[in-house]
Amino acid sequence: METAMGWRPSGLSTGAAFTSLSLHTDTLSELPEGVKEGTLLLLEELAGVGSSSIYKFLMVQDSAARLRPLTSAYPYLSDRLRPYKPSRSPSSLHRKRVPYERKSKRWQDVTNAVTKFIAREMLPMRLVESESFTELVNVLEPRYTVPSRKYFSGTALPTLYNDTRRAVEKEVQNLTHFATTTDLWSSRTSEPYLSLTIHFIDESWRLRSYCLQTSYFPESHTGEIIALGLKDALASWSLKEEAMVCMTTDSGANVVSALRINNWKRLPCFGHRLHIAIERSMRDTKIDRAIGVCKKVVGAFSNSWNLKKALADAQTQMKLPEHKLITESPTRWGSRQRMIERFVEQEKAIRHVLGGDKKRRQLIPSWQDIDVLESVSKALSPLLEFTDALSGEQVVTISYLKPVLSLFNSEVLAEKSDDTQLTKQIKESILDYLNTKYRDDNVDDLLSVASTLDPRFKNRYNDDDQMIMSTISSELMAMTTQEESSAPGPSTAKAEGAIAEGGAKDILTVLDRTVVAVESNKFLGTTVTTAQKWDSNISSITKKAQQRMWLLRQLRSCLVNIHDAATNRIAPNLLSNKPCSISAPLQ
Repeated sequence: METAMGWRPSGLSTGAAFTSLSLHTDTLSELPEGVKEGTLLLLEELAGVGSSSIYKFLMVQDSAARLRPLTSAYPYLSDRLRPYKPSRSPSSLHRKRVPYERKSKRWQDVTNAVTKFIAREMLPMRLVESESFTELVNVLEPRYTVPSRKYFSGTALPTLYNDTRRAVEKEVQNLTHFATTTDLWSSRTSEPYLSLTIHFIDESWRLRSYCLQTSYFPESHTGEIIALGLKDALASWSLKEEAMVCMTTDSGANVVSALRINNWKRLPCFGHRLHIAIERSMRDTKIDRAIGVCKKVVGAFSNSWNLKKALADAQTQMKLPEHKLITESPTRWGSRQRMIERFVEQEKAIRHVLGGDKKRRQLIPSWQDIDVLESVSKALSPLLEFTDALSGEQVVTISYLKPVLSLFNSEVLAEKSDDTQLTKQIKESILDYLNTKYRDDNVDDLLSVASTLDPRFKNRYNDDDQMIMSTISSELMAMTTQEESSAPGPSTAKAEGAIAEGGAKDILTVLDRTVVAVESNKFLGTTVTTAQKWDSNISSITKKAQQRMWLLRQLRSCLVNIHDAATNRIAPNLLSNKPCSISAPLQ
């Protein structure tokens, strides 16, 4: 019964064992003095460590010897004590665990997670063979063995691609309306690629976007070849050309020609056109010189640690914002504007630093350069916000274009009394280019329809309301006819019922089917009427709001807290119109 590993009460919990020992302290006076002293010390230490740590105490090497006096005095305790073997530590168990088999679900789940991590973050394959990554995986899952890079490149990633493609293809193959975006671009190694992105609204009324493919495009980039490439891209995903509302592209002549050959409706990219408009407005020798000086100064500070430190000290002394200078990116006009704004902001600190450096004093900008940069910044700074707002991916932005163009003409780029001559010249150049490019009838009709269907704008920015409403009505009738043609029969009955009730006008026959012009129709959650009134939409929104507010008023009148409402203690009473009996204060 004695062991160096310790003792454990058999059949009793830790707390019960400790209680069993402490209940007999009243009879310790009957023990011999030496046994009594040892037993008291034992019980005192047991009480000190607490019942939750009694096992740790019993694992002490001399615990068996110290328990012997107690078991001798109380023989019944000896029958209920057995040797205790401590379990192995988790680290020793992990070291001796058998690795997962490759066919096991756990191994496949971890491998799929690593594959998605590499694909989504666009990481190199050599990551899985790096020592740090292997060490990380061993800590997180010791039984998992990381496959080689060849497995990921030859098996895991192709499988992930095929599974993802099948899921996306299943989602987009039955779309009745969608829009696309395409672009030709070159990699850092000057390899040409053609990208295609699709945009659509799913059944849950969420805007979805997928980059369907980025394919290697080594052929000559003529309009005819690009047109064939785009047709093949749509066909490879089983997308119908007639279901495509429009395709957004840049202003490249070959891409424009390709869409004209395919007879597809084209929507020019607003950000690209704005970039071109700004670049055209910058064609001035004074602006070129001032921006050249700005680039040289920024480059000098970027390549010198001493200048950076001196600039920080100067900012502290002059109480200027502690900002670093910004370098321009040639393909993004916004980066040039940010560079100019930051340069003008830190002009005093820059002069102070360069003035104390004999080798770089020639870089100090003249007052003429500063005036030019201030004029450019004043003209372009308001446009940054519009570029960011129209670059959103989670909201439809086409309905913003006509209001934005109108706002450019009336406020943002309108001439002001304190504008310099250069500022006026830049604004005029940008407006002239944008107004000319968006004067195309096909593009203007598309933008007008989009803004009219947006409840925030309606027909406020349309030049010809009757023509736009006629276009919308024609499209609605075509959509209704298309939907009813797939299920013959009900359309004729609806038409006859509408005629009998006297609620229909202008009966038409299209493709041997009766089409009725009605007073109103619901399209994309919005009720469109021939009178161009929004009363029905306002009533619907008001009714929904009142329904939601009713429940909040009931909760407020009962003075309930959020926890009670969340645990459904109140809702049943409210729905049954029973009086509320809870008086907890609202928190």
